[in-house]
Amino acid sequence: MTFTHALFVMLLCAAVGSYTWGMRGTIIGGERGALLPGAALATVLICAGGVEPVSEAFPFAAAIGAAAMFFGGAQTYGETIGLTFDADKKTRMHGRLGLAIKGANWFGIFAGILGVGLGAMAGRYALWELLLFTLLLPAVKWLGVFGLKLLRKKLPQLYFSKTRFEVWGGMTLLWVYILLFAALHKEWFPVLLGVFGFVSGALGFWVGNLFQTKFDGKGNGFIGGWKWMECAFGAIGGLGVALCWCLFYDIFVYKYAFQIVGHSGVWTLLREQTNAILLFAWLFLFVLFLLHYLFDPKKQDTSKAAKLAYRAEDVLVWPVFCYVPLFLAMSGNARAAQIESFFMVLYVIGDKIMFGGSKHYENLFGEKVYHCLLMLLPAAVLYVQLFTDFAFSALQTMLMYLFAYLLAEYYAVFNLNRMRPLCAEHGSAAKAFLSMGSTLSWMVYAGVCCIAITGMSVFYF
Repeated sequence: MTFTHALFVMLLCAAVGSYTWGMRGTIIGGERGALLPGAALATVLICAGGVEPVSEAFPFAAAIGAAAMFFGGAQTYGETIGLTFDADKKTRMHGRLGLAIKGANWFGIFAGILGVGLGAMAGRYALWELLLFTLLLPAVKWLGVFGLKLLRKKLPQLYFSKTRFEVWGGMTLLWVYILLFAALHKEWFPVLLGVFGFVSGALGFWVGNLFQTKFDGKGNGFIGGWKWMECAFGAIGGLGVALCWCLFYDIFVYKYAFQIVGHSGVWTLLREQTNAILLFAWLFLFVLFLLHYLFDPKKQDTSKAAKLAYRAEDVLVWPVFCYVPLFLAMSGNARAAQIESFFMVLYVIGDKIMFGGSKHYENLFGEKVYHCLLMLLPAAVLYVQLFTDFAFSALQTMLMYLFAYLLAEYYAVFNLNRMRPLCAEHGSAAKAFLSMGSTLSWMVYAGVCCIAITGMSVFYF
């Protein structure tokens, strides 16, 4: 890989990471919001070599990347950020240490699993190894979570929140497990990628918080500290993972790509009939997850049926969005990879806006049409991906990652029901827009990012 090519890939990953992380914090947040940056970054990286059979296999990488980034979303960091605003320097440093650990876990796990997934795409693991790897993920995670909880009594400084339940111990142990799994199989690229992701994630959250504390976290005119943090974190984390990918491309990644080409695509470990059964079993779990739509989105319905639906949502969120699609993608289930990489990333927008309980998306002009689109577009996509042979290209997928989120947020921010009172209050549309302060600057930045990434993507994909 030439220096110019590598530089282009790293800049694209930095831009994609910055935008998708900023948008994650704007619309969805949590684990499901992390699907977007994980899928987008993985899509860029898998296409880095320009090898056609590998580039065409981008849905597998995107699905693996989305599921891999999902893990970090379980970490709470609101109160940890609060520590960094404390007047006491020791408390501030304690908070920043917590953010560094959580950022390291987020990108370290993402990068490590993506590296393992690349090996799976090349056919380097047996089916039982991938199944065992996936089954142990939740076990290792909870072992670390409860281990940290036990240590809290003797070492309270290991907690970075005052009231929230900390899970960073589980994520750190999970990162170690992923690297050990790869090392035991003498797959050194996932180890390197996981280390680079760990370091860049730690640096990204630390540096992002420096911006955040400088601008007070609540916004200073047109500069919003919180959004600075998110965009910086995504940019630095994405840049670090891309740096490793490019540095070791000729040594490791090219060999994976050569094996994928040799298989005429991703290595499939299961028969077509078995893949179909597993696919529909996953979608059945997704339907059970959707039962919460039938009841109060704020979970105030106390009927037995409602409680069962809420419980199903809580229990199934990890299998539906993370564990099952991760295994299916790594075992070569093409249809599942396509659904996770496109439909699921699109679906979570409507799930959050319509059922997330945020007042930001309430009382909008044309709200019913808006909600219909948020339901019908993903449904149409799922139908196409399930019952036709049409497959979205890498460019089409990236454009969805960019503009589906951007347009959904633009509609809410610049909605007529919001802008009319502002115009009446400030006397003109220009003054009304300027009164939006950091919200306006973020919307402008997001739009510029989308245009810039689109321009680079047209050339790249």
